[in-house]
Amino acid sequence: MWIARADQGTNGWKTASLTLSNANMDVQRIDHKQRKWLRQIVIGSLASLAVLGLLYWVSTLDPAAPKVEQASLWIDTVKRGQMLLEVRGPGTLVPEKSVG
Repeated sequence: MWIARADQGTNGWKTASLTLSNANMDVQRIDHKQRKWLRQIVIGSLASLAVLGLLYWVSTLDPAAPKVEQASLWIDTVKRGQMLLEVRGPGTLVPEKSVG
């Protein structure tokens, strides 16, 4: 590792020198595991709180289907037979297949 050093010499002049150092290049991080563990705990807690808040918010929502008055519905039992359906709409009714 090169180290640049600027010194003021005995004669008043500034001198610069480059030296090669044998110092370790790796820096030991003593509290890295503790900080990582604490960061994971904090992030996990915040994520859990966010999920719980989202679940609470969803539980307070109204149902998606609109409410219908029972008087406007036709409730009956299923019967076997021909089903007649009356439909109103603009336009001309044309059969899919012509006879003949």
